[in-house]
Amino acid sequence: MQDIIRIFPEFSILMSGCSDASAQHDNADPHHIETHRRPPFSEIHLPRQTHSLNVGILTEVGMDCPDTDALITRLPGVAIGVRTADCVPILLHAPDIGAVAAIHAGWRGTLGGIVDATLARLRELGANPGGISAIFGASISAEAYEVDEDLAEQFREAGFGRFISYPAKPDFTHQGVTVHYLADEPAQSAPAPKPHIDLEGINVCRLICQGVGVTGITPSPWCTLLSKMPDGSPRFNSYRRDHTAARNITAIVLNKPAPVTTGHRFF
Repeated sequence: MQDIIRIFPEFSILMSGCSDASAQHDNADPHHIETHRRPPFSEIHLPRQTHSLNVGILTEVGMDCPDTDALITRLPGVAIGVRTADCVPILLHAPDIGAVAAIHAGWRGTLGGIVDATLARLRELGANPGGISAIFGASISAEAYEVDEDLAEQFREAGFGRFISYPAKPDFTHQGVTVHYLADEPAQSAPAPKPHIDLEGINVCRLICQGVGVTGITPSPWCTLLSKMPDGSPRFNSYRRDHTAARNITAIVLNKPAPVTTGHRFF
């Protein structure tokens, strides 16, 4: 798995299939990890993630952030990030206050509004949401994120029904045998399709509803479960695919507190 690093005048971002042993688990190290990478990502500060809606502000190097799923800092040169294995990582840059943020949004954080909570903290610090840039790291795509009807119903009740889909499956497997449709077969011969949820799409919607401009939002082109390297190997870690503790790291660092022009495309 190859690191993806983008360096811009105001900030830099890292997206990586995690190869650092110390970062394999969500609670691996409370303060930071040392990596094999060069600065500015030789050290990355990570919160102790618990699928909460809690937002921490990193004000000093080595600060512990327990029970936290989004991290904000205004410290130039100090990288912050989150661990994910299918959940949605979101990086924010608020140029008017010289701040960056890293958000971990699993289905609980997406449903509960970890994005809203993070933007509320940034507004408290003086940020204008209209000037914020948001970059999504790799997460599981709607195509791959199949869920039970009970979970889909929770999202539907929260007003996110348009982000739920029921992909058609012309072929299905029953007791180990793949069954192929014929055009004149009745629809009930196939099991009912299960719902799929677009977690990234919901978080994009939340950003827009909180005032972040559409042109300032960069969705991810990758799926943690489906995206491949040129040699066919997985591009990112995926819990649904591998059922291991391996995690991806998505991080951001503030290079200097200077204005940024919205509308950048990062990929």
